[in-house]
Amino acid sequence: MSTSIGILGAGGWGTALAKVLAEKGCAVEIWSYEESVANEINSLHSNSRYLPDVSLPESIHASSDIQAVATGKEYIVVAIPSLFLLPSIKKILTVPNIMEGQSLIGVVTKGFIPTPLGPRLILSTLEDYLPGFYKGNLVYISGPSHAEEVARG
Repeated sequence: MSTSIGILGAGGWGTALAKVLAEKGCAVEIWSYEESVANEINSLHSNSRYLPDVSLPESIHASSDIQAVATGKEYIVVAIPSLFLLPSIKKILTVPNIMEGQSLIGVVTKGFIPTPLGPRLILSTLEDYLPGFYKGNLVYISGPSHAEEVARG
């Protein structure tokens, strides 16, 4: 049985990571805020808006239902722009595997989260919203790469 991964965010980074992980044999489902992007990934196996001229594996499934993408996954990769990160994370708090701390969560989002008290670090802010198990157990993934370079190998 292949590793199940939910990727939250179908921008350039989320799509590039979905491609690489699917090519490695993982079962990848990706969430897109925009239903049109999800439809293009499913039907044309491309994401021309955020990662043009890159063919995606047919095994990647996309959805505009964030809870469905997060449900039952061993791993969740968060690739949502920082401005929209917190409202999106709040939508998956009732997903059973999140409530129970069963999914490992990695974050690739760059920047800070804007709050009424000023900008906050991404991981510490997410730890305040996710169930207690995740405090000190989130992984931040970064590197000197560009999404289009990763997608093209």
